[in-house]
Amino acid sequence: RIRDKIEAGELDTLHQELIEDSKSYATRPSGVALPRALVYRAVEINPVYTLEQDITDGDGKLLFKAGTQVNPLHFKPLSKMLCFIDGDDLQQVAWVKTHCSEDLANKLILVNGDYLAITKQLNRRLYFDQQGYLVGRFDIRSLPAVIRQSGEVLYLEEFPIY
Repeated sequence: RIRDKIEAGELDTLHQELIEDSKSYATRPSGVALPRALVYRAVEINPVYTLEQDITDGDGKLLFKAGTQVNPLHFKPLSKMLCFIDGDDLQQVAWVKTHCSEDLANKLILVNGDYLAITKQLNRRLYFDQQGYLVGRFDIRSLPAVIRQSGEVLYLEEFPIY
């Protein structure tokens, strides 16, 4: 059957379709569509994690007791801002260029849009929140949005742009 498909040119066609699908996914991964922020919103995010069960080593010796609370920011602070935009909204792209791009430590994160085109436009390394994992984790409801650390908590801010 494979030999028949090769001779009929079907295998080459299928191979070319797979290449095109891969290119398309690389430039425009699966994102999420979020509305543009209409009002400023700021939310405190407390990252403290409470252990649900005891943590033991390989010999059964107790390392951490259930109920222990840990703030990861105490051990590893967030030294940059996380800036989220929809790359299909040109005003958001302009906003992130003005408000987040100057400090190279900041992470610019697309939740939707053409990854390669925006990377070239901003001349910056970008990240893509595939399938909205970070959006869901931080409960981002509108864009553009910024997450920054203050003390031992995080703040999510959503900014209206006009």
